[in-house]
Amino acid sequence: MVIKWIFCAIRILVFTAAFGLVRQKCNAEDLPPVSAFFMDEEQPVFRLSPEGTRVAFLQSDHGGARLHVGATHNGRLKVAYHTKEEDGEVLTFLWISNQLLAFSSRIPGQGVQVCSLALSEAPESASTVRVLARPGEEAALHGVCTPDGGQPQVILAIPSQKFAGIQELVWVDALTSEKRAVFQNAPQLPVLACSANAQTLAGLRFDEEGRGELVVIRNGLEKSVFQTKPGDSINIAAMSQNGATVYILTNAGNGKDLLRLESINVESGECATLSEDPQKTTDLSDVLFSRTLDRVLGCRYICNRSVYQWNSKSMEKRFAVLTGLFPNKDIAIRDCSVDERYWLVGVVSDTAPEATYYFDSEMESVICLDQGRGALKDGASGKMEPVVYRARDCAEISGYLTLPGGTQREQLPLVVFPHGGPNKRTYWGYDPRGQFLASRGYAVFQPNFRGSSGFGKAFQNAGDRQWGTGVMQTDLTDGVEFLIKKGIADPKRIAIFGGSYGGYAALAGVTFTPELYSAGISLFGQTDLVSFLQEVSPVWKRFAGDLCVKIGDVSNEEDRTRLNSQSPLFGVDRIKAPVLIYHGAHDKIVQKSQADHFYQGCLRAGIKIKYLSDEDGGHGFDDPLTEQAVYLAIERFLAMHLGGKEGGRSTEVMEARLKQLAR
Repeated sequence: MVIKWIFCAIRILVFTAAFGLVRQKCNAEDLPPVSAFFMDEEQPVFRLSPEGTRVAFLQSDHGGARLHVGATHNGRLKVAYHTKEEDGEVLTFLWISNQLLAFSSRIPGQGVQVCSLALSEAPESASTVRVLARPGEEAALHGVCTPDGGQPQVILAIPSQKFAGIQELVWVDALTSEKRAVFQNAPQLPVLACSANAQTLAGLRFDEEGRGELVVIRNGLEKSVFQTKPGDSINIAAMSQNGATVYILTNAGNGKDLLRLESINVESGECATLSEDPQKTTDLSDVLFSRTLDRVLGCRYICNRSVYQWNSKSMEKRFAVLTGLFPNKDIAIRDCSVDERYWLVGVVSDTAPEATYYFDSEMESVICLDQGRGALKDGASGKMEPVVYRARDCAEISGYLTLPGGTQREQLPLVVFPHGGPNKRTYWGYDPRGQFLASRGYAVFQPNFRGSSGFGKAFQNAGDRQWGTGVMQTDLTDGVEFLIKKGIADPKRIAIFGGSYGGYAALAGVTFTPELYSAGISLFGQTDLVSFLQEVSPVWKRFAGDLCVKIGDVSNEEDRTRLNSQSPLFGVDRIKAPVLIYHGAHDKIVQKSQADHFYQGCLRAGIKIKYLSDEDGGHGFDDPLTEQAVYLAIERFLAMHLGGKEGGRSTEVMEARLKQLAR
């Protein structure tokens, strides 16, 4: 009898382990703590001086971000100057010349000011800060110009006195603070660019139907030089120094699908394609211009991994040296000097955060300026692999699968992690959220479903009005089924988790495909699409036409019916899996009422739901402690319902914050 009881007990243990019902309790030393992934530390922003001999960067300290300036010496960056507390918390900055910078900063209790910083010739000597625009003037740092080939001037954007929501440009002498109007913006262009000689301006505007046009103002004359149709994209990439050429990124044109680089002759209106993906699969990601903006040095494309297409043979050779120094990593060129000898580059892998390096291409040497934050011990990181599969209508969908450390690739608990936006995409590289989940023993699936950017306008526009029950969601479902068939995912241990649109997709997953998921997690996600569109932020009001195209028109009865059918709030009775949601009370993108109503609906339907809310939070996480507490809750929630690892080190402060967030 005893033997029979022991035998049954063993069978029960085996059964529960196979279906993820046993939580893997670990010693704190065995798991990287939550704080290793979500730290109270921002990555510095670096910029190179025109001659490349100095580096400026923003770095936070206890009083907020400070602007630091230094030079490389004996294999390291030696800081010679940094702004003081009385200069305020620095928000943005740019180089005017090798001896001169401009920066904007927030003064507590007053507002934002714009200043210039004149560096002394001697590194250790005093430098001079001059206020160019005081708090209350509502000026923003816009750029630099050199009118008449003289002393470089700072361009500021200020609110128009005539047109609400429109900016005008002025230039300011960085050494005397003397102001001179550049453009009063009578055409009411919401997006502006100014040539380096301050003689030509270019701007974009869009009508309510989503049509766009590029407008150029030269010698006082306004001229429309490029037009787009609804669904097309257009952005100004740069202008030549003399203003004769405007460079744009666009996918407009009959038979055109991918984002490409075009040059437009301002006088003739003639367009020329300068770069597009030779593989015909991916949008152009970014452009590297010469410092003087007279040449395109190269363009970067990102399909599964980052690839540069070079127009300059010398740059191509130098880049080959750089890739040899960083094998199996992706490199992004952030800045280069006028003579193109010195570069600032970002280097990233799937297992290490982006690090910033100073590259001397003649000496073929690099100096590390910043290692990146949150590097993990060897073996603690998961490998991120590109994955491609076919959706139910045979469309090809790509994405990434991060597998936990170790050799096991079969019957893993899986977390589906759709990106936000939804018109964004996931890239190969270090993702602290994905690595956090992998460290807890989960395979992490991040598909670039239809509606994602980066793969052409047809692919992106295929997601229009497809929220929840259309291809944006079925692409996720089909990816999960693919991983199940491959034997990678345990069909009984699958969760879906995301933030913003990804949070909506998580709730749509447990609502509309309840048999597929064992748990759902939504951070600041939409639950009721009609009310979401009615309560849209004032910042998004000018994109109302685009929202109608992408999501739906609430004034149309047929659309309202469809939107309600796509809203998880009205399908809570279909949910079978436990749910965890988080929302900030000051979220201006997705109102907290979306979470409140969903929570109440789940309670009425008898759904097991855990609700975390932050009275000081917005759309995302501004407070690292709150983010750490939320991910601590996610660790425990997934361990309970999928059987992953838990027990990483927490702190009393983190536990107290989690208790404060829990309802």
